[in-house]
Amino acid sequence: TLTPVGTATPTATRTPTATATRTPPPTATGTRTRTVTALPLSVQFNALPSQIFRNEETTVSWNVTGARSVTLDGTTVQAAGSVWHSPQDTVTYTLNVVNFAGQTFTYTKSVIVGWASISVYPKHIYPGGSALLGWNSTECVRVEIDEVQVALDGSKTVSPLETHTYNLLAVLPNGRGWSYD
Repeated sequence: TLTPVGTATPTATRTPTATATRTPPPTATGTRTRTVTALPLSVQFNALPSQIFRNEETTVSWNVTGARSVTLDGTTVQAAGSVWHSPQDTVTYTLNVVNFAGQTFTYTKSVIVGWASISVYPKHIYPGGSALLGWNSTECVRVEIDEVQVALDGSKTVSPLETHTYNLLAVLPNGRGWSYD
């Protein structure tokens, strides 16, 4: 049997209620920010061959990605391209690239243009006479006349016993030679 021990008195409980109110969405009053990740800048720039003699050609080529603008020697060009050029003197080509962040990057390539000349005065002499043989060179590392190495620039008196054509060989730093007569 169970014996009651005291009396249970029920207590009142209160259940909280929630009131929902509807608020309109906020209106846009500022600027909207969007983050854009720029492509990494990639530049390939060449001038080949980089050592030539006058009247030879070099090819200047470029391929740029991740750029807003590209100029070659101050002229706007496509992001990829090439031009052939026959410079008469040593020249430096300049490629300016502006990335999407507005930063300018400058790249340069130089082409060494060598040349040499040889002359004789007077061109005609009598047997036993002499003439002045002169030569000069630019951007060359070695000069030979009739297969004998001489100074890069110079002159000497010659007294050939018979008609003779003097041959000058000019050599660029890369080892390429060009013959003049």
